[in-house]
Amino acid sequence: VLFLGDSNGREIYRDFISRSSCKVQISEDKIRWHKPLKCANESLNLTMEWFPHSHPFYTDSDAWADNNWITAANKVIDAIPSNGRHFVYINHFLHLTSTHISAYVAMMTAIKESIKRLLMRNPDCFLVII
Repeated sequence: VLFLGDSNGREIYRDFISRSSCKVQISEDKIRWHKPLKCANESLNLTMEWFPHSHPFYTDSDAWADNNWITAANKVIDAIPSNGRHFVYINHFLHLTSTHISAYVAMMTAIKESIKRLLMRNPDCFLVII
């Protein structure tokens, strides 16, 4: 299960892990967390990850995100293997409202092309785009 996007996706990730028996592998050190998160349950063959949205990335002065933590959603989607069942949740809208519409169009076009490739190589994927 992959959650890609802003803090709304992070909150849904938190809700999912609170209802599962996932063992946290990458945890949050503070409330405003901009680094990927991960938990897994080997007996269920279940892994859940949250990836923060990529650029444009706005934070406040005391909650910076390291560029090494940020991966474009289309790159994460392209890394999904061709086997197995995968659920992908994508939410990028809120952080793009303060940018030019061309940034949103470029990001969503790249995501769309990655989704096309994903569904061609692995039709056992379920996607939610908000």
